[in-house]
Amino acid sequence: MKSNFIWCDLSTFDIKTARDFYQKVFHWKYQETKNETINEAYHMAYLGNDAISAIFVMPEFLQKLNMPSFWMSYISVENIDGIVKDAKNHGAIIEIKPMSFDGNSKIALIRDPSGAGFTVYEGKDLKGKYESGHGRMVWNVLHVNDITLVKSFYEEVFGFIIQPNSESNFRYDIFNASNELIAHADVISDDIKGDKQYWVPIFEVDDIDIFSKDVKSMGGTIVFRDDLYEYAIFADTQGASFMVKNKNEYIQYY
Repeated sequence: MKSNFIWCDLSTFDIKTARDFYQKVFHWKYQETKNETINEAYHMAYLGNDAISAIFVMPEFLQKLNMPSFWMSYISVENIDGIVKDAKNHGAIIEIKPMSFDGNSKIALIRDPSGAGFTVYEGKDLKGKYESGHGRMVWNVLHVNDITLVKSFYEEVFGFIIQPNSESNFRYDIFNASNELIAHADVISDDIKGDKQYWVPIFEVDDIDIFSKDVKSMGGTIVFRDDLYEYAIFADTQGASFMVKNKNEYIQYY
């Protein structure tokens, strides 16, 4: 299996408010399922027959850590136990050890040496990354203030290849072991991104102007917008940040 970013979900506090927000801005419809990992309802989001993402109430143990509402990116792996062992040996913190996700798959939550969290997934059911489409996750980016904190970690644990982007002085291209471009890492100062390092899902939208109006009408916030390359960072009403890019814009520019 070639490791890739395949899924994302939202850990939040007020499930109805979150569902209403994303239904308005992304046009998602929901199907409630029971998830044994979180012991809570896992609200699967769909566009037509396509599973896009999921929303769930933040587990109590994370609430006790004063975690804010957040989006989580998932990386597919073939041997989750081996990946978790290697990650720990390379300086990662294992927040959740490998455990059953839905009876057919396993997950673990890892925090890389910079502190950025992500989930590793061993299984075949989750497929929520798409090439295009309004409300669909199309890309993932790591916001970090120093690439040297994580470069060797992802290269040695996942076999990724991380190289400077030829058209940017702050962006790094991330390739998997099959030399497929799968993500980016952007080196951003803390005064712009905040004092945390984090992975962000990027969703495509048909019209970023209409999308921005919808976000504001639902009480969300425009954190940053780049009109030249037509991408933006938004926060929902509970503070969870995500990115969008306008339809037909090249991924390397978001």
